Amino acid sequence: MTVTAVADRLVISVEAHSSQAENIHYQVVHWIPGRFRIRIPRLHEDEEYTTKLKYVLDTIEFVTEVEINAQASSLVVSYKHQPTATAIAIVQEKLFTAIQRASEIEVPLEWTGEAEKKKS
Repeated sequence: MTVTAVADRLVISVEAHSSQAENIHYQVVHWIPGRFRIRIPRLHEDEEYTTKLKYVLDTIEFVTEVEINAQASSLVVSYKHQPTATAIAIVQEKLFTAIQRASEIEVPLEWTGEAEKKKS
């Protein structure tokens, strides 16, 4: 297969994925080392998305606490802070990816909404 053919197939694949992916709007309202406050309008409108987002965030190893106020469309994520640019970039990438991908996740029936792992 030629490079051009591979590139064409990749473009088609990306376009297909992009058209299926839903864009979740959010805004970082406040950030201090160890904590993000993010406004996500969908939290107010979609209880299922809210549950899925909490589940996804609870599974991220560096997240220590997740607070969601659906009425205010507010998400507060506390995390283990490491003062390096790389560590902060990783935290941002994982949090923002979780916000975008949460609607695609299946939450296990046995999940209670409480932190499933001991976070220290």
